Amino acid sequence: MSNPDERKAGRAGRADVSKDAVDGVGSPSDLEVCKGHGESIAPQPDGRNEDDVLAEFDRQFRTMFEATTDGIVVADSQTRRFYTANLAFSRMSGYTPQEVRQLALVDIHPPETAPFVTEQFMKLVNREMAIARDIPVKRKDGGVFYADISPHLVTLAGRACIMGFFHDVSARKRMEDRLRETESRFQSIMEQSSEGIVLTDEAGNVVEWNRAQEEITGRPRSEVLGRPLWDVVQELTPTGRGHQALRQWAAEVYRTGEIASSQRLHEHEFVRRDGARRYLQIVIYPVRTRKGFRIGGICRDVTDKKTVERALRESEEKYRTLVESAGETIAMVDRSGTFLFLNKTAAARMGGMPTDYVGKTMWDLFPQAIADRQAGSVRKVIDTGEGLNVIVQTEIQEQQRWYNTTLEPIRDAAGQVTAVLIVGRDIHELQQARQELDQYREKMCQAEQLASLGALSATVAHELTQPLTVSRLSLQEAMAEMEAAGDSRKIMESLHECLEGISDAASRVGRFRNFSRQSSREAPRDVQLQDVVARTVTLLEGKARERHISLSMRGMSTLPPVYANEKDMEQMCFALIENAIHAADGRNQCKLVISGCRTDGGVTLRFEDTCDGIAPEQVDKIFEPFFTTKAPGEGTGLGLCIVNRVVTQAGGTIRVENRPGEGATFCVTLPLPPKA
Repeated sequence: MSNPDERKAGRAGRADVSKDAVDGVGSPSDLEVCKGHGESIAPQPDGRNEDDVLAEFDRQFRTMFEATTDGIVVADSQTRRFYTANLAFSRMSGYTPQEVRQLALVDIHPPETAPFVTEQFMKLVNREMAIARDIPVKRKDGGVFYADISPHLVTLAGRACIMGFFHDVSARKRMEDRLRETESRFQSIMEQSSEGIVLTDEAGNVVEWNRAQEEITGRPRSEVLGRPLWDVVQELTPTGRGHQALRQWAAEVYRTGEIASSQRLHEHEFVRRDGARRYLQIVIYPVRTRKGFRIGGICRDVTDKKTVERALRESEEKYRTLVESAGETIAMVDRSGTFLFLNKTAAARMGGMPTDYVGKTMWDLFPQAIADRQAGSVRKVIDTGEGLNVIVQTEIQEQQRWYNTTLEPIRDAAGQVTAVLIVGRDIHELQQARQELDQYREKMCQAEQLASLGALSATVAHELTQPLTVSRLSLQEAMAEMEAAGDSRKIMESLHECLEGISDAASRVGRFRNFSRQSSREAPRDVQLQDVVARTVTLLEGKARERHISLSMRGMSTLPPVYANEKDMEQMCFALIENAIHAADGRNQCKLVISGCRTDGGVTLRFEDTCDGIAPEQVDKIFEPFFTTKAPGEGTGLGLCIVNRVVTQAGGTIRVENRPGEGATFCVTLPLPPKA
């Protein structure tokens, strides 16, 4: 056993070797931080000497120093320059052990954090804190890793050193950062979501209750956090049935760990704090944790949707009731002429039920010609997007019937016309009545004409008396000449005058005969009003003279033709002129001026007289059938009624400008011929 001085010298020699190897830091045998703080190690019971023990200790320490997974550095306690570092620290920092010896503590930390780290190290060394966590450490490549650092003040090779242990927590730090980011996103979603979100812990107590949930339920977060979820739900459900249903659903979620496919959405009625009843659509989902299950819930306020759905159901029910109870035929047809819908009335008229005809085409139900016409109307409405109204005759169950049919476009959500709604009203009896009424009106017109001719009989007699008298006198004179055996030339002149008189009488009779004929029902055509008015004036000018009323025409030669029935125009002019003649008192001289002009609406005729006008209380009645101001037996009261019908049928209008005490003007506007 060597003496203490030799042992000290031997240790110093080994210290010099270690210093050469690790920049002044000796082997572990120089570590004098044992409990004795530098005391010599006594001989061992196994007989080994002190040098052997120290060598073994040095080898074991070096093995442990290099094998540990935590980084270890040794630095001077004053300068804080590194003496050495193990391989684990080299891997963490990217520096080789030789490069580490060129660094100081401040070099392995980012500049912005170096002062803070230095301060933390001093607190650790002075035992003011046990460990510094999440300290940023700069790698050789400029990157940063995070470590929990635990330094210790030790004496190595007679020097006060700091031995620092670096535990790389970068992976944990990244996980914590991701966790914080996830939690931040979760909280952001929670608070920004328009849907209510609630979350419980494993015991079923509320731990999350977002802002939307507060607004939906009227319960602030402070009142529900920490409370059992089902106590809160029970306060919100008015009847308890929703509470029980949700608990059963939650139990199934607990049992299966997933949302039941048949119960993904629940809608329940809830009561807000203010008493308002709202409908919530709820999804319950499981949240699996290490301790068990949590329950999560998403709530959406669907009160407005429920209100709209209820209104829609009520509207559809009203629509269905209206359509099914309607007496009109109602159907829906697409472009191909296929029936998409029929109401009961439509199906009954065809002899079946709606289901018998849905899916069938027009050609399946109607004759070819009728089906082609109806399909053409449907396509026209779809192409133009505009409704259509037609009065047509169709065949149903081999019977011809008249229908007033309205076709309206049906649009989809994009505004495209996809089908046509057909509403057909059976007007067969009405159409027959109209035809009978037209026939009756025609008879009334004929009666009015005959009545007018009766009133003209005196004029006709007067008109015919003169030429016939001349003819009679001429014949008598001719006969006298012949008896006197006189000059034959005189006889021939008398006979010629007789023939002219007879021709004149025949012409006058022809005019009355043409007027008395029934109005033609031929199609309208171009009619020259000047000719019609002139013929009528010629026919009535004799009667007008007797009543002291003069007839004149003005501006008629420039009028374009109108589109009407010529006989109807003659009858209109006759009635209006005769009406003015009847209005004259037969004592004072009056006049009737018939003028015409071109207007935007076509051609306007004005029958303006100076025959004292119409009593104001009678103006609204003058176009009514059988209304007359004449004495009994002097008129039928149908003249102006017929005029109104004739003008309306021609597509025109008639109005009266009354000047009581002065006269009246009847204004008739008639359409021009259609453009080719």
